[in-house]
Amino acid sequence: MKDNMVSQIATVAAALLMILALGSSSAYGQNFTLGSELLSPNCLTNCPITLRWGREGAVMNFEIILEGYSGIEWASVGFSDTASMPHADCLIAYISPMGAVQVRNANLGGYFEPDFDPDQSGIANESGMRNSTHFVSRFSRTLAPINSNDASFLPGAPTKYLMVAFGAGNIGEHARNGKHAGPILSVDLVDMRSTAPVMSIAASNANSITLAHGTMMMLGWIFLAPSATYIAHSMRFRAPLWFQLHQYMQYGAVLCTIIGYIIIKAGGEGGKSEGSPHGGLGIVVIILCIVQALMGIFRNLIAGKDKNASDPTDKGPRRWMFNYMHWGAGVLLLLLGAATVFFGIDDFGGSGKKSTAFFIWLGVDAVAVLLAFLVDGSDNKDDLVDGSNSENEYDDENKTGGGLNGVRRYIISFATLYSVFNLAIVISIAVIAGSMDIP
Repeated sequence: MKDNMVSQIATVAAALLMILALGSSSAYGQNFTLGSELLSPNCLTNCPITLRWGREGAVMNFEIILEGYSGIEWASVGFSDTASMPHADCLIAYISPMGAVQVRNANLGGYFEPDFDPDQSGIANESGMRNSTHFVSRFSRTLAPINSNDASFLPGAPTKYLMVAFGAGNIGEHARNGKHAGPILSVDLVDMRSTAPVMSIAASNANSITLAHGTMMMLGWIFLAPSATYIAHSMRFRAPLWFQLHQYMQYGAVLCTIIGYIIIKAGGEGGKSEGSPHGGLGIVVIILCIVQALMGIFRNLIAGKDKNASDPTDKGPRRWMFNYMHWGAGVLLLLLGAATVFFGIDDFGGSGKKSTAFFIWLGVDAVAVLLAFLVDGSDNKDDLVDGSNSENEYDDENKTGGGLNGVRRYIISFATLYSVFNLAIVISIAVIAGSMDIP
C-alpha cells in the first residue's frame, strides 16, 4: 500500500514537471512568434511529434516535443535540399537519464553515422527533459551558418525540407516499432522565416525503393555470382550440368544488377550514395558485368575458328586469350561486387547486424575459395568454358564404375550448401534492413 502511494506520488510529480516543461516557452527565454511548426501527419493538437521554431534577434529558437514514446534518448531536426536524409544539416539533442541536455551540430553524408561539425559554437539555450512517455528539448542556433554545410536562416536563404527523427542509442537506428520511432518530413520546401503553416508526411519505413535495390544487388553478388563461380571451378567433372548452372546463374546475376539499377534510378533514390564509394563502384560493376556476359556469349568469336572441327578440345587459336579475359574479369567482378554490397550496407545505416551477417558470409566465402584451390573439380584444365569437352568423359566414368567418387560427392554437397547459405545471407540482411525505419 505504501509502495503504491509512493509510486502514485512520483507519477503525479513527473506529470506536473512535464506540464511545466510543455508550458510557456517564455520561461526558457525563447519566443516562437516569428516562426511556424511541423506536426505529426493529420494532427492539429496534442500531437505525438511537434517541431516548433521562431526567430528571436540573431538566433532561431527550436523546440522538439515527443509524446507517447518510451525510451527516447535523442531527437533531431534536419534541413535538406531533398526530401531525404543524405546531405542534410541537422541539430541533434541528447538528453541523459539524469536530464543533462547536449545539442550537437552535424551533417549527414548518407545513411550512416552523422559527422559532427568541427565548430560547435552558435548553439545556446539548451534545456529539456525526458521520462517514460515524453521527450522535450529546446535550444537555439544563430541565424547565420556556423559551418560551411550549415543551413542558413538569414533573409533570402534557400528553402529546405524539414525532418524530425528520434530514437534510442545509435542515431542511425529508428526502427518501426517499440521504443524507436519513425521520422516525419515536411511535404514541401520550407522558408524558415515564414509563419505559414507547414504540412508533414511520415517517412517511409526502411525506404522500399532502396531495400528493393539492395535485395536485387545482393541476390546477384552474394547469391548467384559467387555460387556460379564455385560451381564452374569445382564441379567441372559434372558436364554439361556445371556449365548450364554457371551460365544461367551468371545471366541471373547480370539481370538482377540491371533491375536493381533501374529500380534505384526510376525511384529517384540514385543520388543517395553520392559521396560514398557505393555509387561509383556500382557503375563500374554494372559495366563490367555486361561486358563479361557479352564475352561469354561471343566466346567463339573471340577465340577464333577451330582448326579441327572433329576435335572437341580445339576451341580456336585465341581460346587462351578468352580464358584469361573471362577469368580475370570474373575475379575482378566478384571483388568489386562484394565491396559495392558492403558500402551499400554501410550507406543504408542502422543496425550493425547487417554488417555482421556480411562478414560471416565473407568468412564462409574464404573457406569456399580455399577448398576450390585444394580440391580440383576437373580432369582437364586445358579448356573448361562450355563443358562440352568433358561430357563424354563423365558418361564414360559412369559406365565404367568411376562415376561420382567420395570426393566428388562432397564437392557437390558443399556446392549445394554454399549456394543455400549465400541465399540465406541475402534473406537475413534484407529482413534486418526491412525492420528499420530510414527516411
